[in-house]
Amino acid sequence: MNHWDGNTLRNIVLDISKIIPANYQEDFISNLNIISQQVEIIKTNESMLTSTSTEQINMAKESITDKYKDLLMNIDWFLAIDLYYYQYLRFLAKRTLLQNKGKVFMHVNEILHSTIKKIILGYSTKSDLTFKEVKTIQILIDYLMVTQYTNNPPQETLNTILKATIAITPEKQIDELDELIGKIKELKPTKFHRLEDITYILAEAKIINITPNAFNKLLSDSFGTKYFNFNHTLDGIIAYFVSLLYTSELFHIRQVPSRDEIERLEELVLNAKGNTIIKPF
Repeated sequence: MNHWDGNTLRNIVLDISKIIPANYQEDFISNLNIISQQVEIIKTNESMLTSTSTEQINMAKESITDKYKDLLMNIDWFLAIDLYYYQYLRFLAKRTLLQNKGKVFMHVNEILHSTIKKIILGYSTKSDLTFKEVKTIQILIDYLMVTQYTNNPPQETLNTILKATIAITPEKQIDELDELIGKIKELKPTKFHRLEDITYILAEAKIINITPNAFNKLLSDSFGTKYFNFNHTLDGIIAYFVSLLYTSELFHIRQVPSRDEIERLEELVLNAKGNTIIKPF
């Protein structure tokens, strides 16, 4: 996580358990306890000017040095760098959202929409999606994004999105859209509140003949195996997508989805560097 106020980044704190081996975590805690104990020994003996106290202080310092060396040797520094940069991107994303939330939202939406469309086409024998299928996917992604990343009430969000969709639809397609909206309402999308729920709704809508679990596997193949760990907040998913552009240990992916759109998102986010300050407390 990161701590910031205004345009100033104060610090970035990593969960140490994320950057050390699972089988070393008990030893890590043990080493920290030993270091703490040795520090107390040093404090106790510093006020005594005897050969014994001096020896105990030196032994305690040697023990602390050894334990710190052991700690440092067991940290995955490449993974730490990935996480530090990810958290830095989150800070920039939060700053960007204050100024350009609409643009950011549009880029993330397009990344999700185009990738899900490719997944569906890749799994089926269709050469393209119908008007109804495209509109259904778009409405559901819009709804789930707004519901997950804002505090707007679900029903109010759905109503707003449906009205906006009607407003931009050509008159010759209005009848088709009205029929589609009726079917979407029958799906009761307001019982879903997270982006990954798209798999359940699309399955119910029969847009793709695949189980939700299998669809989630395809999403992981497209967005990376860590996608579901980093999509809980809007700034989090922004930082995750941008991180995919670079070779890393944590954000490894065979092929970056919607690269051009993610690069545009990155450019928008990195623009926030110009008016930010990095200053510890």
